[in-house]
Amino acid sequence: GAAILQSILALELPPEERLRALEGLVEMHHLDRMFDDFLAFVARSPVEAASLDGYPGRIVRADRKEYEYELDIDGKKSAVRRKQPWTRLSPASKLAVFESVPAPSMTREGFLGLADLAFRTGDEEGGQRSLLRLFKRNDSQDVVNAVLARHLGIPVPKGGFVALEGKLVPPAAKAAERERRKRAEEAD
Repeated sequence: GAAILQSILALELPPEERLRALEGLVEMHHLDRMFDDFLAFVARSPVEAASLDGYPGRIVRADRKEYEYELDIDGKKSAVRRKQPWTRLSPASKLAVFESVPAPSMTREGFLGLADLAFRTGDEEGGQRSLLRLFKRNDSQDVVNAVLARHLGIPVPKGGFVALEGKLVPPAAKAAERERRKRAEEAD
């Protein structure tokens, strides 16, 4: 990590390129931490998954190369047990598996890794879910505001983002939605 950082700085890249390179390093750190949080949790307890190979089941063991899972088929719990490399799991399925780690077992960096993974795979709702879970921690709202603003390409709104229907929005958007609903109720 430190050697890579020194290399980026030594290259004297234009500021925007340097910023992108540094953001990439931070994102890789977050993804690595997300994976570590997942591995630590699955070492203590199986991770339930709504769909693995088209069936409900659970991941019972995992490392950085592969995971072992059980499938529940035709009402029979743990009917099949398999092992496969992570590369066989779709990005959406990986996100669902990593999201299943309970909030208390996920670090701040792990949640940011979840958001990074979701945004990288085009799952805006997944990224919002991850950031909202982290936002609910009192010590993480500033970092969530900064990450979401950067992702959206806007400045952090005055007062920061606020929760509305499972996602984070600027306070003005929440106020506008409340006003719209109020007018709709009055019209009925």
